Amino acid sequence: MVKVVGKKEVTESIKLTPASAPSPEQGKIYFDSTSNKLKVSTDGTTFTEIPSPPNPSQGDILYYDGTNWVKLPAGTSGQYLKTQGEGANPTWADVDAGLSILSYNRTRVETTSTNWTTLHTHTFTPNTNRIIVFAWVSMALYDGLTSSDELDGHFDISCNGTSYFTNWTVGSQDWPEQYLQVKGFAGSATNRARTPIIFLMEIYEAGTHYTKGNSTTIEIKGRNHSSQTVEVCCLRSIVLGG
Repeated sequence: MVKVVGKKEVTESIKLTPASAPSPEQGKIYFDSTSNKLKVSTDGTTFTEIPSPPNPSQGDILYYDGTNWVKLPAGTSGQYLKTQGEGANPTWADVDAGLSILSYNRTRVETTSTNWTTLHTHTFTPNTNRIIVFAWVSMALYDGLTSSDELDGHFDISCNGTSYFTNWTVGSQDWPEQYLQVKGFAGSATNRARTPIIFLMEIYEAGTHYTKGNSTTIEIKGRNHSSQTVEVCCLRSIVLGG
C-alpha cells in the first residue's frame, strides 16, 4: 500500500505487492491479490477498481457491465454507440439508411367474392427496424344499383398472417378489419357507382411484428360484403423499410 499525503514528487518507480483488501481510507491504493486489479478508495468507505483493460487500442471505450469495467472495442466506420437501457450493455449499431423500397406491386387485382381474397402479396427479407405498407384500393358496382343499395367492401393488411388493425365501431357494429362503405347512387342513369381511390397505411415494428433477417410476407386482402356483385380491388401497393 502506498499513501501519499500532500504534494509529493516520485522520481522512482513504485511496485505494489498483491495483498488482501485493507481497511478503506480516502486516497488508499492497493493491488488486489484476488482479482489482480488495482483499486482505489475515493470515498473512504469502499474500494473501486481502476479500469485497466488489456491490449487497449485507439477508439476503444470503457463501460461498466455491472461487475467490472470492460472494454468495448472500436466499431466500424459510420456506426454509432447505442445504449440498450438500464441493466444492459452498450453496443455499436449501424445507422438506418432512411426509407428504401422493399417491394411494390403495380398490378390491378380485383375480386367479387364474399370470401377474403388476397389481392397483393409482398414477400421479402427485411433488415430494417420498421416496415411501412401503403395500398391504394377502390370498389365498383357496374350494373343493377338501386337507390336503396350500398357498395360494401372490406380491406385488410396482414404481416406474416396476422392482422394488427384495431377493432373500431361503425354504428352498433365492431369491425376487425379496415372497413369501407359507400351508399347507392340513386338516380344514376347507368346504375353504376365507384368509390374514390382510398389510401390505406400500416406500420410494423421489428421484434414485435417480424424478425429482421427472416422472410416476411405482407398481404393485402379484400372481400365483397354486399348483396350485389361489387368489385373490390387493389390498384397499387408498396412496402418501405426504414
